[in-house]
Formats: sequence, C-alpha cells, structure tokens
Amino acid sequence: MLRASKQPNLCTYQKQYLSNPSLTTYSFYAINFAIGQMLLTMYTMYVTRHANKFIKNAQRAPAMRAPVIALQNEIVEMYDRREGVEEGVERMRGRRFIRWSLTKRLGANNTAQIIAKLRQNVNRAFYIRHSYSYVLVNNENGLRMVFFKQQKGSPWINNFGEAERWVNEEENKRLSVDNIDRPNTKWLFIKFSSIKVKAVIDNQPMLGTGPLPDWLHNLAHGRNMFSLDTFRDNLCLWRCIAVHRGARPDRCTQAAKQLAKGFFQTALVPRTSLDELDKGEGYLNQGKQLSDWLGIRVYEPERQQNGEIYWHLINNPSDKLKNIMTIGIHEGHAFLIKDITKLAKMYVCNNCRGRFTQACYLQRHIKTCTQGKRIIACPNEKVKAPPTAYERTFYDVGQASQLAIS
Repeated sequence: MLRASKQPNLCTYQKQYLSNPSLTTYSFYAINFAIGQMLLTMYTMYVTRHANKFIKNAQRAPAMRAPVIALQNEIVEMYDRREGVEEGVERMRGRRFIRWSLTKRLGANNTAQIIAKLRQNVNRAFYIRHSYSYVLVNNENGLRMVFFKQQKGSPWINNFGEAERWVNEEENKRLSVDNIDRPNTKWLFIKFSSIKVKAVIDNQPMLGTGPLPDWLHNLAHGRNMFSLDTFRDNLCLWRCIAVHRGARPDRCTQAAKQLAKGFFQTALVPRTSLDELDKGEGYLNQGKQLSDWLGIRVYEPERQQNGEIYWHLINNPSDKLKNIMTIGIHEGHAFLIKDITKLAKMYVCNNCRGRFTQACYLQRHIKTCTQGKRIIACPNEKVKAPPTAYERTFYDVGQASQLAIS
C-alpha cells in the first residue's frame, strides 16, 4: 500500500504496478490512458493560456516587401529643379575645380556643350574627369537602380582642341552599347541618368584672354607698359614678343600670327600655357647666337586691400641672357612691361613669399631661394664648441693646449 504522505513520481507508479502480480493487464492500460489524458490536458491549458500572445505576434509580423536599393549621395534628382540649374546643367565651383552635371539630352553626343562650358570658364591648363550614370531595371521583380561608371582622367590639356578630341572619344564610348556594365544579365539598361564633367585647374594660366582691370590700366598711361587687351583672340603673348621686336602695338597682329602659327604648326592658334614658355623660347632662339637669345621674365601683379600692388616673380631667365623681355600676367592675359622699376614698389618671391623693394634684390634672391624647404649644410669639417668665459679668461687659445683646457 502507498502512504498518503509520500507523492512518488510517474516512474514509481509504473514500477509498483508492474511489480504487483494482482493487477491485470487491463488496469495497466487504463493507467497509461489516464496519464495520456493528463498530458493532453496540460498541453491544451498551455495553448489556451498563450493563444492571445501568439495572435498578437502574428499580427505584428511585417509584411514581405521588396528590398530597397540604397543609392549613392551623388545621384542628381532628374525632375527636381534646384538652384543653379539652367537648361539641365548644374554648375559647382571649388578653389581648383569646376564641375558640371548634365541631365538633359543624354542620348546624344554632348561634346559641343561641354567644350562651350570649358571655353567660358577655364583660362588655365587643366585636366578632365568624365563620369556618367544610367538606370538599370531588374526584369524579375521590377527594381530600379542607378549604376555609376567613371573613366580614367585625361592628361594635362593646354588648348581646347585637345580637350574637344578627348571629350568626343569619351562621349562615343559612353553611347556604345558594349560599354554598359551590369551586375548580371537580369538587369536591363533603361536610360542615362546624368553626365558629370569635372575640370581640375592648374596654377599656371593659359594666356589669351582680357581685358585688364582699371587699376592695371592706370599703370599703362605711360610708355612703361603696353596692355594689348583690345584684341579678341589668343595672341596676347605673341603680341608682346612682336612689340618687343619692334612692331607697333596697334599693328602687331600680323607679326603675332606668324610667330604663333610657326610655333603651333596650325592655322588655329590655341591659348598658350606658361608651361610652354621654355618651348617658345627654344623656338624663337633657333639658329641664333647666344648673345641674341631671348629670355622671358614673368611677373604677376596682386592688388592688396589697401590698394598696394605686389608683383610676384613667376619665371626668371638665366643671367647669361642679355636680351630679356618682361611681361605681366593677370587672369590669363599677358601684357608687355618696358620698365618694371617705374611700375612696381614691392616685389614678392613666389616660392617663399619674401618681400623686396628692388627688382634686382628679388632676382638675386631667386638664385639661392630654398622654396620654403629646410637645407642642412655639412661642410665636412670639425666643429668646435665656443669657449666659455672661464676658458677665455684663464686659457688663451694661442698659448694653452687643448689637453690643458680639457
């Protein structure tokens, strides 16, 4: 008999009933059935108790949505007309670059429009970065994404003829169907989204623009300076050379064209960069003796807030040359200077920003200027420490030996 004080578990019941021979097989199956009913009741109570929780969790489950593709920050909204956008072209200017974004008529070659923007805004040597984006759609679920593609940048460009040829090649590559990249074959090309052209500008200006501001025109009243800014072409540097050779300032166009055509070997004269001055000097000095060689010294004026004008020395020829022409440049225009000492009162070194009151002082400084870099001179000699006051008093350098001093 089982005591009432004890509460054995299920295994104890089964062992006792199985070991008791008085129990029949029917009683054994009846007990197992009762145990099964008890387990079923417990499961039903658990499900009933947590039914509301299951229903709430099922209601909170989010619906299946199509994945959202995160696009890059540089995407230009095609239908949002923002400030600075005119005729589908957005312009952005930095300290050393200008960037245009084109969003209209992208199915055609836009070389003419891009070159027109470069001619209006660039007057220095530059290089171009050309990139574009297009829209792709997934043929299975209809998702769209914008795919960006950037080509290798151009070399440094000194005239717009080279820029036009390079941009035309890039535009033809863009319009070619073979250059449309896709993640896989499920994505189909729809249309072009935008074209971005970035012009990175060099510090060296391209000479061939004008006119000069009033504060520079006021310096040209005498014969010490010829502005030569009344002509609408790219010959300002070559006009300075023609006038230096003896041509009249108002009748120097023909001589300037002959010099420019001989240098560029073309009828269309582009703008000339300051980086090409060495080549220009070599062309002008061909077949001449060293005493007749021409050297070009370049100054760039800068007007301060107090009205004072600083003249920065940009290029200085060799001292061995006797025939030296001095020109000034301002915002891409070159003008001839006959006597810089009559125009300038303050000269500035373009490398270390040192200031001088005489042109000869600045030209002498250029020979030894370190361009802002620290130079350590090692003469390969033994350096002695200076004697102290005690050594100078009690040990004369000429009489005392080094062993006695030490």
